[in-house]
Amino acid sequence: YDAVYCAGGRGPEYIRTDKRIQAMVRHFHETKKPIFTICHGVQILIAVDGVVRGKKVGALAACEPEVTLAGGTYIDLSPTEAYVDGTMVSAKGWTALAAFIRECLKVLGTEIRHG
Repeated sequence: YDAVYCAGGRGPEYIRTDKRIQAMVRHFHETKKPIFTICHGVQILIAVDGVVRGKKVGALAACEPEVTLAGGTYIDLSPTEAYVDGTMVSAKGWTALAAFIRECLKVLGTEIRHG
C-alpha cells in the first residue's frame, strides 16, 4: 500500500490497542510512507511510540492532551483546513474533507485534471 488512513469517529479509541493495527502504523512510519489522519484518528497514531513525536498534527480538540503527551504539537485548525507535516496529513473533522483529500493527493503525487 502507498499510504495508511486513520479515520475518525469513535472507532480509534477501541482499535488503537490492536497489535496488528499498531504494527501496520509502525511500518508506514518507519518506511516514511504517507500517514493520513482526521478527527479521532490521531488516537491510533498516538498508540505507536514515536509516530507523532515532533510532528504538528490537527485533530479534534479533545485529542489535544494526547497529542501533546505523545510529543506532538497540536494545531488548532479551522473546521475546513488540513495540515501537512512532511508525509503526514491531518484535519480536525469531516468538514475539512475537501482540503484534506486535496492535501492527501498532493502527498501521494497525484495530479488532478479537470476538463
